[in-house]
Amino acid sequence: MIWGALSILTPTVSAVLVPGGGPVPLVWDASTEPGVMGYKLYYGTASRAYTEVIDAGNTTETTLPNLTPGETYYCAVTAYDWLGIESDFSVETEFLYPAQTPYDGLYDRLILLNAEKTAGAPIINPDGSVTVPDDSWFHLGFEAPIDADYVVWCRIQTPVEGTDVFFVSPDSGPEEEFLVYGTPTPPAGSFPSGWMWKRVEIPAGTPRKFRLSPGPHWLHFRGHKDACMDRVVLTTDPNFQPTDALLESGDAVAITVQPRSRTLSVGDATSLSVVAIGTGTLYFQWYKDGSPLTGETSPTLSIPVAQSADAGNYHVTVASGCAMESTGPIILQVVNGPPTLRISAMRIATDNSVSFDVLGELGSNLTIQASSDMVHWEFLGSAMNSLGTITIEDPNAKWFKRRFYRVSANTEK
Repeated sequence: MIWGALSILTPTVSAVLVPGGGPVPLVWDASTEPGVMGYKLYYGTASRAYTEVIDAGNTTETTLPNLTPGETYYCAVTAYDWLGIESDFSVETEFLYPAQTPYDGLYDRLILLNAEKTAGAPIINPDGSVTVPDDSWFHLGFEAPIDADYVVWCRIQTPVEGTDVFFVSPDSGPEEEFLVYGTPTPPAGSFPSGWMWKRVEIPAGTPRKFRLSPGPHWLHFRGHKDACMDRVVLTTDPNFQPTDALLESGDAVAITVQPRSRTLSVGDATSLSVVAIGTGTLYFQWYKDGSPLTGETSPTLSIPVAQSADAGNYHVTVASGCAMESTGPIILQVVNGPPTLRISAMRIATDNSVSFDVLGELGSNLTIQASSDMVHWEFLGSAMNSLGTITIEDPNAKWFKRRFYRVSANTEK
């Protein structure tokens, strides 16, 4: 069976164009023809003269690896049946793979270490019990990428009370005592039995900062009785805290501070900034309304004199190796004259929560008040107007036949 031209197969770049040889994700619409067994993605640097092909199998997405920054690429898709007979090419997609500049910041590095299978580490048995080898020291070797102070986080389990002690030693330095819970010791019965992330604090309450030069280093740990440790993360950002969602190894990137939406008057100045951390050099790319902004490859996007054309939906992507993260939408409104605040819609739910759709004053802290007579007002709370909709609970609403609300804002630019 042979198909004709499948114009419905229109691949589009669906994610950030990652610099430095990183893959570019592409997606396309599925064919509605019967008998389709898979798809092939063709691409190259000349229109309809493709030099590379990727068999994507029975999926509607793939990635293009090892692209050259500054080159324009062309790509198209074919569908094939169980005999391998292919359709005509789909509509062609063209995109520029941008050349970007890496950003080297002071607080932007992660080191991921897996301690679970390290010789000398405590072993968790299938029944939950713990076996501690006679030589309970375990040693983690790694490369420090930059000269900086590193804070150490450990994923720890201390299932038995009184076993919340580890000893740590950097390189050939002296052994130091790390109390998981600090002092005083928590009351009996209050020790959590599951895994948790704890920062190495020596003395208790003070982050232990290890000054490391670029190159190879060692961290040595020794647990006490049943204390277990399976993961270690070093970070140059003192405000970063890992979670179990962080990859155990390989490339990783995390956005720690998201830019905020805001409302500006014409002529105002503002800047949008993101803070991120990764296992390697970070690359940034700012987007407006889904399109990359040429030359905007730093953590901060500056708008020195806001104009109506600057209004839009922004986001920034951060890449470190093959890992990528993207911020949520950052809505920028630009108005003539001072920004005004207006409630365009209000919804009251059965759980006494009240939702407001708010026009203007994006990026401001909103104060919400309620009244039953428009004379006496009670404070309900505050909320950040990040995307134009806020929700707050009004526990007294059920006691009144009618209810009035007012919202005030303090805009930050």
